[in-house]
Amino acid sequence: MSMTSDIRCRMAGYCRIAAILHCLLPALAPAAEDVQTLLTIRQGGAVLGTFSLAALEAAGAIAVTVEDDSGQSSDYTGVPIAQLLESVGVALGKSVRGDRLTEFMMLRAADGYRVLFSLAETDPIFRERVLLLCYRKNGGPLPGKEGPLRVVVADEKRHARWVRQVTAIELGRVEEPR
Repeated sequence: MSMTSDIRCRMAGYCRIAAILHCLLPALAPAAEDVQTLLTIRQGGAVLGTFSLAALEAAGAIAVTVEDDSGQSSDYTGVPIAQLLESVGVALGKSVRGDRLTEFMMLRAADGYRVLFSLAETDPIFRERVLLLCYRKNGGPLPGKEGPLRVVVADEKRHARWVRQVTAIELGRVEEPR
């Protein structure tokens, strides 16, 4: 076998391997929408964590049936915000006392809308109410005007703090005036 034909055989083999990998890699790699960051949690400008839809779905789901903005009964599925905060290192529970009761969580929406909750409002040790960061409504993705993420607070009569199109959670503390 000549050197030229040896090179041709090797090249043909490499091409076959490349063709196989080209077919297999998309199936093995996560889809782009699975790794797209939908939520960022920050404190003092530092990013504590980011979440994709796949990460939120893997965090566990809670479903609630509530009356939505249009007055219709709707099923929302999401993850408790307290669980997300704990997953990025925010201590909740018995440590939330004294000065920690001045800590807050500000939710930011894609359109600039902002809503404030005290950290204690997110903590299950303080109340039974669960603040859910939802990614599904009635079994499917949230409608475009609501999603991809929305906060639902099941026992609030007025939905002003049910933030649509949530993009970030920012943690802070009310400082003593000087």
